[in-house]
Amino acid sequence: MSEKNVQVVLHLIKEYEAMKNRGGSVFFGENDFKHIIDFYENHDQLEDALSAVEDALINHSFTIDFFLKKAELLAANHCEDLALEVLDTARLFSPNNRRIEILTAEALTLKGQFEEASEILESLKYEADPIFMSEILLTEAFVYQNREQYERSFYALREVLRLNPKSAMALERFWTCVELTRKYEESIDVHNQVIEKDPFSFLAWYNLGHAHEYLGNYLNAIEAFEYSILCNEKFEAGYRDCGQLCFEMKMYERALGWYEDMLRYFEPDSELFLNIGQCYFHLQKYGLARTYLSRAMHLDHLNDEVYFHIGQCFANEGKWRSAINAYEKALHIEDKREEYFAAIAEAYYQNENYEKAAQYFERAIEILPEEVQYWLQYASFLLETKRAGEALEIAEQAEQFLNEGEIIYCKIACLFALGKRQEAFYWLGEALSEHFLLHPALFALLPELEEDPTITSLISAYTV
Repeated sequence: MSEKNVQVVLHLIKEYEAMKNRGGSVFFGENDFKHIIDFYENHDQLEDALSAVEDALINHSFTIDFFLKKAELLAANHCEDLALEVLDTARLFSPNNRRIEILTAEALTLKGQFEEASEILESLKYEADPIFMSEILLTEAFVYQNREQYERSFYALREVLRLNPKSAMALERFWTCVELTRKYEESIDVHNQVIEKDPFSFLAWYNLGHAHEYLGNYLNAIEAFEYSILCNEKFEAGYRDCGQLCFEMKMYERALGWYEDMLRYFEPDSELFLNIGQCYFHLQKYGLARTYLSRAMHLDHLNDEVYFHIGQCFANEGKWRSAINAYEKALHIEDKREEYFAAIAEAYYQNENYEKAAQYFERAIEILPEEVQYWLQYASFLLETKRAGEALEIAEQAEQFLNEGEIIYCKIACLFALGKRQEAFYWLGEALSEHFLLHPALFALLPELEEDPTITSLISAYTV
């Protein structure tokens, strides 16, 4: 809808609501009422939309479209019985209206009366032209989906798209079925066929992008998302998902480009500013990152991720006190994120508050004992602060939760730090035999061991 048309509709809404507030009768033409109803429906204001339909029927009591819209809205509002009553009334005015039967089948489906709905749809198939057949099959797919027969729904929707590739509703429902049936490869063929017939179908390109993403074809996915945006420059989901995938692929400049385009076309929210801030963070532009993260914070004071990433910026700049303040704010909002505790622990360590650091490292491993990196961080901290005995206890405790090669090397590093070389060499032989490729973990924990000729000689003996 053009900007001019948007303004016209907003003016209509203002007039309509002014009339409603004054009480008495409301007078508008059929088309004006349709715009008013669509506005409320598109903004998920179902009660207001229903009220507008009632007013429309008072003004235009024989217009079948308003009966049908009322039935649709009632069904969407979980009032299926009332919807069926409205459809019965509509049938009196328009007994051969096939749209009434389609809506009846949908309402019966929502009531769980699947057989009755299917019988109606079957009766409609005789002498149906391709476009109406696509409507029948779309509703049939709806019946299958409500019966949890997702594969049958998939194939019904595939046929809808063959008959009517421009059906936006079919494309939306089709993707839901693709996810439920995991028929990603098959869906690529379907979407490519839709695009051959309708090259500017932004939804087909968007669905195609997600199909490629699920299959790990990330560059193809990005290309498809980009085409969805080229086909519809106001398609917000296309920008977000394209930017997110570029970000996950560590293509930060490219992701940033899409996010900055969003700033031009859409009202920014906290998530968008957070995404932009994260891109600048990974590009090591910490000042710019904090600028956008601060904007995210102003829009949502309870977004813990924003405070966490502000802390990460300060940490990477070595501003540990500021990092601690930011991490504390994140933890005040969300105290179940292990990465927050590990980050603030590291900050306290760098700030030489070892007692606090130990407390927070312990909290991180309490929350997620199955994650090896937090055990290693805690043990490394203890080794660097000359507490090798405690580090060994942590490594042995970790073995109760994990069977990871890094933990064995951690234990070996602790034994070397404690001067227990014979025991350390025994375990080193075991570790090299089972987890040779992980041996750099030993030097990450105790770099001085890399200069030990006996250790390097033993490692060389295991080198293939």
